[in-house]
Amino acid sequence: MRTAWKWLVGGVAGVAVAVLGLIALVMWRSLPVLEGEMVASVYHPVLVERDEDGRVTISGKTRADVAWATGFVHAQERFLQMDLMRRRAAGELSELLGQVAVEADKRWRVHRLRARTEQYWQKLPRWQQNLLEAYADGVNAGMKALGSRPLEYWLLGSSPKAWRPQDSLLVVASMYIELQDEDGEQDWQRYLLRKVFGRAVASVLSPEYSPFDAPIDDLNPRTPSPWQPLPELGQQLVLANVHDDERNPVDAVGSNNWAVSGKLTDNGLPILEDDMHLGLSVPSTWFYARLIVKESNIDVSGVTLPGVPAVVVGSNRHIAWGYTNSYGDWGDLIALKTDHNHTHYLTPQGWQPFKEIQEIIHVKEA
Repeated sequence: MRTAWKWLVGGVAGVAVAVLGLIALVMWRSLPVLEGEMVASVYHPVLVERDEDGRVTISGKTRADVAWATGFVHAQERFLQMDLMRRRAAGELSELLGQVAVEADKRWRVHRLRARTEQYWQKLPRWQQNLLEAYADGVNAGMKALGSRPLEYWLLGSSPKAWRPQDSLLVVASMYIELQDEDGEQDWQRYLLRKVFGRAVASVLSPEYSPFDAPIDDLNPRTPSPWQPLPELGQQLVLANVHDDERNPVDAVGSNNWAVSGKLTDNGLPILEDDMHLGLSVPSTWFYARLIVKESNIDVSGVTLPGVPAVVVGSNRHIAWGYTNSYGDWGDLIALKTDHNHTHYLTPQGWQPFKEIQEIIHVKEA
């Protein structure tokens, strides 16, 4: 009996070691290529170097060659991130993740961003299309050069789909999703504020270029006077939105930047600060890189967005730039007047029929 038990324990341990060894082999084979030379579909040689912290420098003769190599590096190190971003924008997560992502896909498929990016693609200048095509070729070459598909795809029982040039536009659309109000909720809240509290108080609580705005170097805010007692409905709205326990924290997002003139610094050089305030994630949203294009004398360092062949925030040794989320109002919530059958709605040009578009969400194993 004791011998049989030893055989059983030994067998289980052997299987566990074999499984762990297989996982380790898959992970090792899916690691990015860090050394050596390879034949690539670029017109001129491209050099990819990494410093001791793993940050990438890509040097090439033309912008297209550098874009190709950027796609190669992004794919080898961040393809799952890129894949999730394009799928999120297109409402196609369910195809990879299954039933758990259906509601998210429904939410975003309404905007038909894949169809819209296909339309935008046709309007791009040819030189921009060439750049995105070179980047896409690099992405697909980077995936092909891996010894194994990334471990995440093994765990999901799926294979990575090829990258298309239009997918880079979906990645940009995914950042729109991250940063903007896509369903008119802000307009609705501002409407309620004005209706309940009046325009004067609403201008303080949610300013829109109101007289109560003031620049930071001349701070002299004015408030409505006198403050009127809040109506009963207003009191209920305020109390309903006060979170007094840690389970329902108020989720505030934003971003900031500032600049200091060289006249105020010890070395005479200006300082630019830019904090984009995106949520923390693993991996990070950004990918540090330095891009050198010899024929154009371009030398840019900063953060790239995996899925796009550009430095989003950085410096070209002459100027530095950053960005924060704009306070622009990019959409409107409109009360539609419909006919008695609710098949047409009224516009300044007269009655227009509602257009119905069918979208099919493909769900993994369903």
